Parts: sequence; structure tokens; C-alpha cells
Amino acid sequence: MLFAATFLAGGLVALVQGIRQYAIKPNAIVAIIVGGVFTVVGLLLMLGIRYAASASAKTDELKAQNPDKPWMWRNDWASRAIKDSNKSGAIGLWIFALLWNSISFPMAFLIARPELAEGNLAALLILLFPLVGVFLLIGAIYQTLRSMKFGTSTCHLEHVPIVPGRTFRGDIELTTDATPQNGYRLRIASMRAVTTGTGKNRSTSERLLWDAEIVVDTSAAIRSPIGTRIPFVFATPPDAHTTARHPLGATAGVQLTRLPGGGEEFRIHARKTFGSVFKSLLFLAIWNAAIVAMFHFHTPWGFPAVFIALDALFILASIDYFLGRSTITVDSTGVRVRKQWLGAGSTKSYEAAEIVSIDGATASQNSTSSGVMLKLKDGSTRQLGSYFPDRESADSVAAKMMADLGRT
Repeated sequence: MLFAATFLAGGLVALVQGIRQYAIKPNAIVAIIVGGVFTVVGLLLMLGIRYAASASAKTDELKAQNPDKPWMWRNDWASRAIKDSNKSGAIGLWIFALLWNSISFPMAFLIARPELAEGNLAALLILLFPLVGVFLLIGAIYQTLRSMKFGTSTCHLEHVPIVPGRTFRGDIELTTDATPQNGYRLRIASMRAVTTGTGKNRSTSERLLWDAEIVVDTSAAIRSPIGTRIPFVFATPPDAHTTARHPLGATAGVQLTRLPGGGEEFRIHARKTFGSVFKSLLFLAIWNAAIVAMFHFHTPWGFPAVFIALDALFILASIDYFLGRSTITVDSTGVRVRKQWLGAGSTKSYEAAEIVSIDGATASQNSTSSGVMLKLKDGSTRQLGSYFPDRESADSVAAKMMADLGRT
């Protein structure tokens, strides 16, 4: 929420400054455009965070109602109608492309144009940023046209769960009447995904366990005024693995130690790799170089103000990522939390009587990083740890903490 508020505040500052200066400086229209885009993005981020919190609460409720039926934790699987996610990917690409271009094109106009007029050819490097923006727009347009052509497909299953060693039936609902010459080729695959890292440093490698492919003749398709339904029948191998998550391994960045008097100590830190460290440092270097360039070329102060405010958040997050460590001790008497940076830090204690629950939580709507939250009887919450690779890891740690607390 703080990140979104910074976007909103920075956008409003640039917007107000641009409106005030537009009468005497026509190029202030750039500040108005950038400020407007940042303001809208900030509002959208806030709405997204609120939506993510609501969706997370609904998922937690479904898990509590169906603890042994993971296929009931998602509304689409519970209703046996699973829609594809291409449309959400196109929307995300459009948002990123518009945000990138709202910054890169005005900056190129304000910085590169006067420098090139004076013969400074080094300013041509600045044009790389709007060039990237052009490719982002092309990608967004391509995804949109693809979505408009094929629409949103929906997979209807006859029953759930899908049991290993048995056949299952269903159909694919298409919102197009396109007819492939060689029939409809359908493929099902079982993948094992291994996830390392967190947040923007998260990476996932996949390995194929088994797959099957069938071709459905076009004559078997069921036509209707709203589209086409393609029936299918698949058989799963009897030795197929069931779908499961295996959190709290080495990738979770958690070290557990049993205490002699009962309870456990949890040491939580971000799992770092060479790639994640390099990308983080490279991002900070480019961002701060942009700020230096703004001052060097005397950019209107609204632009560097926004970038500096965001830079402060990035630096604080990087310090926590590189140097932060949380040590959490949980037993029947309560929870003790020590947050450390380079060995220095502070400790806070919470009595068992004050604690309502300990739960896993997702950082934000678009984030893949999760954490563990402590809920107190006064309605407040405290973050016990962060940088888990997925929500399931955070939920697993939270469940162990609740067990050490004597709660189930």
C-alpha cells in the first residue's frame, strides 16, 4: 500500500506542478501527462491491493471449509469450468507498457531533444528507453488482437478431482467458429515445477512428468450461435503423481530449531542467488542513474521528486532483502520476534493471550512473494517474516507456529 501511495502522491505533485506552469511553460504538458498516468496507476494499485486482500480472505475461508479437498479452494475448479488466463496477461502487459512509455517518452522529449540540438550525440542512448516502449506496445497490441480473434476458452470438466489411473471427460468451449483443417489438437501434461527466489527475483523451472495428446475431428465439434464445444476423453497413468505443493524446503529460506523447553525457533531470510543479486543491483544502478541524469539536464523538479520517493522505497527493500533476518521464537507462552540487520536489531514480544492467529499472507495482488502475519486481539497485525517463495510456504510456517503456540 505504501508503494501505491507513493505513486499516487508523486503523480498528484507532478500533475499540480504541470497545471500551474502550463501557462508560462508549454512543455509542462509533459508533467501533466506523466502526473495523470502516475495518479491513475497509484489508484489502480490501491484498488488491486484491496481486491487481493478480499480474494485472499475468500480463499482462506474455502480452505477452512474444505481442508482435505484442494480442488475446492478455487471457484473455477469447484464449478468445473476453468477459463484461460490470456486476457489477464494482455491487461498486465498494457498497464506496464503504458506506464513505461508515460515515463520514457516525456523524458526523451525533455532531455534528448535539447541535447541533440546542441550536437551531444551521447543523448541518443536515452532514445533506447522509448524504443523498448514501442516493442512493449507492439507486444500488447499483438496479445490483444490474439485475444479478440480467439476469445476466452473455457475447459468444462465432467467431474473433479481427476483421479490417477482413470479416464476423465469434458469439453473445451471456444468463442470462435474457426475450423482447423487437421482437427483440434488437445494436449494434457503433468509438470513438476521447482521455484526458487522470491518477488521479482523468483524463477521457476519445470520438468515434464508425462503427457498425452489427442486429435478431435472437426465433425465431433458441437456448433452453437455463441461458439464451439470440443469434447475430449483423456486417460491418466495409474502411477501419475497427485497434485501437491511441497513448501518449507531449502528454497523457503527458513531454518527450524527445536527448543529444549518446547516450541521452535524460526530463522527467516531471503534466499539469494547470484542472478537475483545481480538483477537487484542492476535495477538500482539504472534507476539512480536516471535520477542523476534528471538533475544534470535540469528536468522539472516534479520528475526527480517522484523517482527519489520511489528510490527510497527500493533502497529500503533492498537493504532488507540483502541484510535482513527475522528470528521468531514460538512456544506456549507466546511469540518473540527479533528483526536484525548486520547483527543489530530489536526484539518484540507478544503474550499468547494477545494473539488471535498466525496466518500466511500474499504481499500484494501481482506479487509472488508471501509472508507470515500475526493477528492480535486489538485488531492490529504484525509481520513476522517475508520473502517466502509462495503462499503455501507461508501457510505451512504459520501452521507450525500455531501448533507451537498450542493452537490448532
